[in-house]
Amino acid sequence: MKTYKVIDIHEKDYGCEEIPEGMSRLNTVVLEDAAGKKTTLDLTDFQLDEGGAIYEGDTVTMDDQHNLRKVK
Repeated sequence: MKTYKVIDIHEKDYGCEEIPEGMSRLNTVVLEDAAGKKTTLDLTDFQLDEGGAIYEGDTVTMDDQHNLRKVK
């Protein structure tokens, strides 16, 4: 599995509308690999928490389904 550094996480802008009921807030997550290649994913708060409470600056791995896991 490849290792990435989390460069940026920012919440999607829903404008004046609220998040639809029953949905988790969506975030744009920017990752950078060791070669400097950046990858952008849209992940929910739940997915970031499930991966080990992922924040900017963390090192993570990503599987084939784009699930992130924090490297300890």
